[in-house]
Amino acid sequence: MKDQNQTEMRLINELAELRKRIAELETLENERKQTEEALRQSEERYRSILENMQEVYYEIDLAGNWIFLNEAFYEHLGYRKEELIGKNSRQYQDETTARELYQAYTRLYHTGEPIKAIEAKWISKDGTKRTYEMSASLMRDPEGKPIGFRGISRDITERKRMEEALKESERRLADIIDFLPDATMVIDREGKVIAWNRAMEVMTGVEAKDMLGKGGYEYAIPFYGERRPILIDLVTQPQEEIEMKYEHIEKRPDGMLMGENYIPNLKGGELYFFGASAPLYDRRGNLVGAIESIRDITEHKRAEEEYKTILRTAMDGFWVTDIEGHFLGVNAAYCRLVGYSRDELLTMRISDVEAVERPEETAQRIQRIMETGGDRFETRHKCKDGRMIDVEVSVNYMKAGDGRLFVFLRDITERKKMEEALRESEHKFRSLVESSIVGVYLIQDGVFKYVNSRFAEIHGYKIGEMVDKLGPKQATLPEDWPVAEENVRKRTSGEVDFAHYELRNVTKTREIRNVEIFGSRTVYQGRPAVIGTMLDITERKRVEEERKKLIHELQEAIANIKQLRGLLPICANCKKIRDDKGYWNQIESYIQDHSGAEFSHGMCPECLKKLYPDFVD
Repeated sequence: MKDQNQTEMRLINELAELRKRIAELETLENERKQTEEALRQSEERYRSILENMQEVYYEIDLAGNWIFLNEAFYEHLGYRKEELIGKNSRQYQDETTARELYQAYTRLYHTGEPIKAIEAKWISKDGTKRTYEMSASLMRDPEGKPIGFRGISRDITERKRMEEALKESERRLADIIDFLPDATMVIDREGKVIAWNRAMEVMTGVEAKDMLGKGGYEYAIPFYGERRPILIDLVTQPQEEIEMKYEHIEKRPDGMLMGENYIPNLKGGELYFFGASAPLYDRRGNLVGAIESIRDITEHKRAEEEYKTILRTAMDGFWVTDIEGHFLGVNAAYCRLVGYSRDELLTMRISDVEAVERPEETAQRIQRIMETGGDRFETRHKCKDGRMIDVEVSVNYMKAGDGRLFVFLRDITERKKMEEALRESEHKFRSLVESSIVGVYLIQDGVFKYVNSRFAEIHGYKIGEMVDKLGPKQATLPEDWPVAEENVRKRTSGEVDFAHYELRNVTKTREIRNVEIFGSRTVYQGRPAVIGTMLDITERKRVEEERKKLIHELQEAIANIKQLRGLLPICANCKKIRDDKGYWNQIESYIQDHSGAEFSHGMCPECLKKLYPDFVD
């Protein structure tokens, strides 16, 4: 009985323990189910996150084969799931990425240290390459054994493109600054030099490598020998004390400053320079630094002083006016020319001295000058004392500012008088030449450039048929042309100044005429020419020939008289002589006809006594 009771108690205890265990198992089962549900929900959330995240999530085994990819991966590269899962990832990478990722995964496998922010290029389905920033970690099985890799990749293709574009832009900007002809420097907000171009190196003798990154006004030392603010610093921190050291500073609404200054000793020589400085802003409008360009205007300054000296001492007048004709500047020569003082002229306009054009005509001329860039003309100006002077005006227009007219004026009053006198002289000369009985000609380049009426008449042409159409060669008998050609050559070359010769010309009707040429060297339209006169000596030549013939005949007659001396048949009574034709002539008539002798008549004493005895004592 006692044993039975013990057995029942043991069974009861075991049953209670069993129930307890069952209750514990039920509790564990419930917990397992809850855990599984929680795990399932977690996995669903995990999967949902992976599928909806913008970054690419991937899992690969140790051989590099894809075992899982989220939807973003397919969207980025354009593949379908069945085209990638199970495929080796290397075939979708460029050569460089495949090598670098292999090395990175190898280190991760051996060290377990995650890969952080490594760049990789993946090849999309259309063949383009996209750049990703990757991070990866090691996957292990429950026993901790490595079974693969998982990672997240962010598509940074656009960012890289923008970074490259920014770098390219910065390179271009740096190149532009470096190759600017003006010395240029850039500082950041802290005053450190971030650009120092080649022109600045040349100007200061300081290389960029020795200046870049320097602050504390280091950039002022090459110019002034000390650390001090300069124009570029006034952009960010205006200082009246520094501004006063510049001859003039112009402040523009956009913040740019422009000024001139003089440095007595830069690299051993003086320097006048023009500086322009402006603030630099980022895209949000924040001030990030300043830039300054410096131009050496030493030669310009010297030229300006020379220019001013020339204008002060010039014999010609000079103006500067605005496009409305107000005088902005005049030199002393123009003041002397019109009798006004400089101060008086600076209150006047062009129309106050212009004597030919009306004000509206002057305004129209200014408008034409602005369109063409310049003009040259003659006009008349009114002097203060009422005199009128002729002036030659040369104008150039410059678009600087609102537009300026730079005008040079020359007093041509005396020249105009001389021109008028010359015109009168030329008129008289032409009147004289045109009415002359002597032919007048001018030859240049082998062509008649001028002939008068008599010259054309001698040749049987009209003036228009000869000028610029014929030359001396066409008007000269070919046999005589060498003589004419040589004389023209000598006069044209200056070998002789004057020539006088005779030759034979051929008229339009092919008649040969004898002419006498007088000519000399001259200048026509700035070039050597020959001018001269021509006499028609055809008639004179004919008379000369007849005279020669007569002289020859007389010489023959005289010779004949000498031959008859002592053989003359003479009457013994009346003393008449018989000529060759049988006629009897008084002896004095015969001798006069056959010699140059002449007779004077008188009486000898014997005949006088015989014939007039009453008159003889």
